[in-house]
Amino acid sequence: AFAMRAAVKLVRAPHNGEALCIRIGIHSGPAMTGVLGTKMPKFCFFGDTVNTASRMESSGVEGEIQVSASTAGLLSEKGYTVKSRG
Repeated sequence: AFAMRAAVKLVRAPHNGEALCIRIGIHSGPAMTGVLGTKMPKFCFFGDTVNTASRMESSGVEGEIQVSASTAGLLSEKGYTVKSRG
């Protein structure tokens, strides 16, 4: 997520040259993956973990990484500092 946030600062919109902004949402938990389709196969992720991460992203702040409580706990165990949005 840190690398994604740094990389997007290097990219400009081709039609107007403006900087791009992203929101990042992360949740930790079980998920399933699979390939759907035969004519145009697509690799997909499924599960509540994916849905929760999507909600974290959509309710996030541009340029920031929003994590769920379960992910915050795991990150804290690894020495990362996580601050609450309130």
